Amino acid sequence: MTSIDSVLAFNREYVASKGYEKHLTDKYPDKKLAVLSCMDTRLSVLLQEALGLRNGDAKIIKNAGAVIPSPWDSAMRSLIVAVYELGVTEIMVVAHTTCGACHMSFGHFREEMLHRGIPEAALNRADVDLTAWLEGFHNTERSVRDTVATIVNHPLMPSDVTVRGFVIESATGDVSAWGQPLGSLSAAKPGRAGGLPKADNFSNFVRDKTIFRGMKVVIQRVSSASVTICMDTKDKA
Repeated sequence: MTSIDSVLAFNREYVASKGYEKHLTDKYPDKKLAVLSCMDTRLSVLLQEALGLRNGDAKIIKNAGAVIPSPWDSAMRSLIVAVYELGVTEIMVVAHTTCGACHMSFGHFREEMLHRGIPEAALNRADVDLTAWLEGFHNTERSVRDTVATIVNHPLMPSDVTVRGFVIESATGDVSAWGQPLGSLSAAKPGRAGGLPKADNFSNFVRDKTIFRGMKVVIQRVSSASVTICMDTKDKA
């Protein structure tokens, strides 16, 4: 029996026993919360349990690395839908320690793809830069910062939505037990009069080293001695 077959067999028993009844809810998140996180199997159950989220509390969006590589990708689209259609007012970006997307590169994938029979022509497509498309990140904290900034500064994201970033420990679920005592960060959206980047230039904007210029970044130390630091990143970029 394949894994899919075993899953389907369990499903038939689950439905017959009405195991679903304890999870009944509607499509609107009770906490008006959306969480963008990684698809890592260690977080399949741990993420919701560690954050105290029950079925129906939040919209959970997952991909490889909890990133938004393009402001027009499916993760960003889901967040926009969550805000305008489902009443979300707060967004958490939750990356995790020892993430497989850290240091990921197309070079590795290329060899694996060729080995699995993918033709060379498919790896030299003119319509997509596979090197960029399959590139991971090299610093988890910076990746979270960039993702938060991408969401906050998206042309379609209203300024009254709170966006905060976290790193969760993959084994314990502790959001404050990662390397340095950085537990969360958030970026305040500049006023629209300040001039948000145009949509066609937005992808380049979020990758530029001056990404936080003109914004305030709030860094919170989540520990027994809670410390909040407001850092003017204008001189820190």
